[in-house]
Amino acid sequence: MIIFVRNNLRSILYNSKETDTIKNLSTYLEEYYKVKREKFWLSFGGKILMDNFSIKEYLTPNCTVIINWKPLNMIKIISGKNIFYTEYEMINNMKKINFKRFIKKGNNQIIEYIIPKKYLNNLIFDNWFDLYKQSKTIKLVNFNKFNDKKYIQLIVNKYFYSILLKKSLDELKDLSILFEYIDNLFYFNIINCFIANKFIKNKPVKYLIKLDLLKKN
Repeated sequence: MIIFVRNNLRSILYNSKETDTIKNLSTYLEEYYKVKREKFWLSFGGKILMDNFSIKEYLTPNCTVIINWKPLNMIKIISGKNIFYTEYEMINNMKKINFKRFIKKGNNQIIEYIIPKKYLNNLIFDNWFDLYKQSKTIKLVNFNKFNDKKYIQLIVNKYFYSILLKKSLDELKDLSILFEYIDNLFYFNIINCFIANKFIKNKPVKYLIKLDLLKKN
């Protein structure tokens, strides 16, 4: 599939393979422009293109991707009347966050996204940010094993157990609902693995009924 990458008024051509991700395109641009990856970010149709995105899923033949040279400083998430500011890496892997607009303030660039208020409030955001901060300490995750229950349990026990232990079941359920909505499989599996082992495993049916684990969003 042919893709055009526009740098100001000039465009270059990239011929992508069936299995290419945005990371492949980024690597090509690093070599072409002789710059490091952190010096630019890519966008298409007003949306940030994260490195793990599949090209064939997010782009169309002969489309034009924009290469942006200024650093992306901040993400603004709007949820009802609540507004949250965070690092752009926090929304990585989240396919269903709705883009709103770019804002430029001097040398800073802020990108606004919208999450419906039924999925996000101050407490849910704080708990989400706790997980995000902890995930930054993980050096390597094998996502090819993320359907393996034993591997997920290993990740939970090694990196997230102490954090999740401080959360109530309702807080954990709210996080699970949020991560299902924004399609973040990594956090979704982490949360539900913890719930299963702490609140469900080896528990009687009467106890499980009281937990109301089928909480509706």
